[in-house]
Amino acid sequence: MHYVGLSLVQSSSALHILNLNENKIKVTEKVKSEIGRLRTPGSLVPLAVLQTDNSPQTKTILFQNVGSLHLHIDDVRSDYNIPKADVNIFVESKLCLSDRDDTYQLRRFTLYRNDLSQSNIKTCYGTAVYMKNDLHCTNIPYRCDFKNLEITVMDLTQPIFMPLVSIARKLRLQFQTHFTVN
Repeated sequence: MHYVGLSLVQSSSALHILNLNENKIKVTEKVKSEIGRLRTPGSLVPLAVLQTDNSPQTKTILFQNVGSLHLHIDDVRSDYNIPKADVNIFVESKLCLSDRDDTYQLRRFTLYRNDLSQSNIKTCYGTAVYMKNDLHCTNIPYRCDFKNLEITVMDLTQPIFMPLVSIARKLRLQFQTHFTVN
């Protein structure tokens, strides 16, 4: 009963405990172990490590639904796999004209934006493409919306020619993503 009563306390300033029986309070070894673990510095180990091939002819592409780049840019910057990829494509970037590129830069990458709205109003959509600085894009990515599809097309020309097509399907409030390389 002590636990139930104490778990509801919001402030200890006016707390008075009557008839406390300390012999009735017990802590299991699992709880002690977990408290000890929580009090030690931790480190994150990636669940999935991006496999890369160091061949100049092999390029690694990550495609993710970021669900608002302005809210998650720090998470993107700290993600273990982002710097390992040659191209990172984020859909649902939710960027608009008032969002400055320098706020969203990633070290060693060039940012290409395809904002859905060419105004200062944020929408649920938009694509942000980050390409490593040693890759070259022939022109600014082409973007279009067609029958609930958000399509971004771009051509990499250096060191190899590779067309990239990003297709994200807007379905009700959910956002399904698909990626193709031709």
